[in-house]
Amino acid sequence: MIRLLSIAAGIVFIVAAMSNAAALEIRITAAARLEVSVTGAGTVAQVAGALRDDLNRGLPQREVLVQIEARQTGQTLIARKVSTDARGRFGVQEELPPGDYEVIVRFDKTDHLDGSADSKSLRLDPAPVDIRAYAPAFVYGRKNPAWLSARANAGQTPYQGWAEVSVAGEPVGRLTLDASGRGTFDVSSHLAVGNNEIRVRTPGSAYRDESIATVTMRFADKVIIEASLDERLERLQRGLAVSGTVRDAAGPLPGVRMAGRIEPLALYDPAARSVGFTASTTTDDKGRFVAFVPATKLDDGMWRGRAEFVPPLGDRVVFDAGSVEIDTRFYRVAVNGFGIMALLLGLALLLARVGRTFVARFMQWRAKREKFARQVAALEEVETIVPVFLSTDAGSSVEISRHDVGGMVWDVWQKTPVAGAAIQMRAAADNSIRSGTSDAAGRFRFADLAPGTWHLEVQRFGFIRGLLEIHLPHDGRMSHFRVDLVAVPLKIRRLYGSVLEHSVGEDLWGQLSPREIETRLDAIWPADGDLDRRQVREAVAARLQGQTTDTVAVLAALTEVVEESYFSGREYGEDAFLFARALALELRARRDAQAQEGP
Repeated sequence: MIRLLSIAAGIVFIVAAMSNAAALEIRITAAARLEVSVTGAGTVAQVAGALRDDLNRGLPQREVLVQIEARQTGQTLIARKVSTDARGRFGVQEELPPGDYEVIVRFDKTDHLDGSADSKSLRLDPAPVDIRAYAPAFVYGRKNPAWLSARANAGQTPYQGWAEVSVAGEPVGRLTLDASGRGTFDVSSHLAVGNNEIRVRTPGSAYRDESIATVTMRFADKVIIEASLDERLERLQRGLAVSGTVRDAAGPLPGVRMAGRIEPLALYDPAARSVGFTASTTTDDKGRFVAFVPATKLDDGMWRGRAEFVPPLGDRVVFDAGSVEIDTRFYRVAVNGFGIMALLLGLALLLARVGRTFVARFMQWRAKREKFARQVAALEEVETIVPVFLSTDAGSSVEISRHDVGGMVWDVWQKTPVAGAAIQMRAAADNSIRSGTSDAAGRFRFADLAPGTWHLEVQRFGFIRGLLEIHLPHDGRMSHFRVDLVAVPLKIRRLYGSVLEHSVGEDLWGQLSPREIETRLDAIWPADGDLDRRQVREAVAARLQGQTTDTVAVLAALTEVVEESYFSGREYGEDAFLFARALALELRARRDAQAQEGP
């Protein structure tokens, strides 16, 4: 009641005032607020903002002044009035020289709105525009728009402006890039049948080059589908498959989606409630496709197939693939056949397992033979040379002759040529001898040798003597081959390895130090009594004179020979190897005797 009386009193007051005054003016002023964002996309100044009232509503159709001043000189370079849109937004883009700027945005006071102003600092540096274009790979028909999308950045900032769009080299329009650097353009009316190269180009300026992005869009106004429905096995499953090819006027269509639809025509079981099934697939490089539905989903009866072309952009096309009958009796026969195949497969796996067992035992037998051969070779006083045939360069002075023998003497331990090696060729027929010496590079050559069998012998102090049998005339490779000599320390080391293989079953060299190896062997060969190591050399000397020593002394002596020869860096003659060989034979004899006695 009180509120109604107040309203009535107000009306009376207004009427009285209007009757006593010539005019009554009521003026209401609202607040206006500017929201300004300033970014630099390379050398493009991008000013964006909005004009809002105190209720945060956009103020449309209002003039806003945007000024850009050079910070150093204070000169106004840009002064532009722009109108806000329906949501109160506005924007300005201007290309400026690199440098520092002050951006001032002002809205002047009106009869009903207060004024507002804002300023921002801006730094512009040259940066190339990176533009990227995106488009569907295939378009069918012109009914729907074919949108080309683009995104551009200058450095880390979205580029706002425009880009020229060309199709097959012909300009077709401009694409507008918004504040996020994105834009779209419909190219459907400009596409020709086949592959279309679409180019998007941002213009260059005095401070940057133009930027170009290209995409390829394939267009077709007609597709040709060839499809059939048949029964087949797919991944060991029986079922129905809609298969065929898709092409247009330019050829096969790869990478497009196809849907195979299978629907019942007449089912043998009236109670069956089967419905249609759809399987999706993609065409291969030749436009072929297979859409498969397993028979476990299908009831006995007649089924119809359809192939449906599903382009990424455009209308679908449906093709009738025919019909086929499903009868599970044939399926049972197929299952029996698969059972037989599985039985045969199991038999094959069993035979494969037996074969693997045989191969494993054969490999063990061969490894034992190789181990025995290594042990025998380690005890040999001479090395059988295995020639390594060297390639001859086109510009080499080495001539290939079937009656010449030559090559290089090589230290297989230090990987260097051996100079000063004495080389002798002895004819098997008449024992005639040809002698020579390897030069500083390890090279040697014997020319014009008589046909027949020759025995090559190579020796030098510090190496085990090497022998090789050569038959002349040869096939040409013996004119330039490598003779590998084994240094005495390496020979002793191999001998030591054969002792380890004979004793513990493996060569421990490289896994343990010589002293650690000796400690491990001590556990296998019990000592006949405590013996000071200082007595080792005297004990070994006594053993070589025919006296009896214990196993520990012989083992310690062999270890000292290995360490001395392998790590001292000095050269040793064959007598050092013979000394080590005698120790190794003694240790092997004791090990064999211990094995015969048993635990």
